[in-house]
Amino acid sequence: MHTSTKWLLGILIGVIVIVAFFFGWRYWLMTKPIVTPKPPVPTSSVISTADWKTYENKDLGFSFKYPKNYIVDINDSSGQIMINNQDSASDLTIYINHEFTYSATGKKIQLSSLDLDGLVTKLAETGNIFEPKKITFANLPAYEDMATGIKTQYEVIVKNSGNFFNFDASAENKANLSETQKAILASFRFTP
Repeated sequence: MHTSTKWLLGILIGVIVIVAFFFGWRYWLMTKPIVTPKPPVPTSSVISTADWKTYENKDLGFSFKYPKNYIVDINDSSGQIMINNQDSASDLTIYINHEFTYSATGKKIQLSSLDLDGLVTKLAETGNIFEPKKITFANLPAYEDMATGIKTQYEVIVKNSGNFFNFDASAENKANLSETQKAILASFRFTP
């Protein structure tokens, strides 16, 4: 064989090998099973309240559930209900008000003359709350906000039957609420 024929034969074999490799690789890609990553399964962090105790106040028409290892401390004179873990400080406090004292001025106002929007406006104007946002709580219009005081904390304000219910949670913001705090708030109901 001549040298030029050997070169041509070598090039032809090289091209055949490259084409065979290319089509073999394409075939392998087409027959390879496509693995689609499964989306992560959300883990449910919802706490079961089935074995929790129920606090009910028939005079003011509300109830809520709380864990067995918590204490409900009621101060009728101040309209304050503290829901505490036996092992820590107050987890959630409910204030039930007919009148409100501004922390900055000490001035008392009669709440019965205000609607929910009016109260939230006054509280925001005086710097007692910030970032108020309308929400629905226990099937009623409400506001969630950040309350100022000794420390900043998440709170919910709602009005029912002439009373303002102010829920203060020992959390710096909504994102920092514990699952227990969320479950207690979610269990709150107004009753006829």
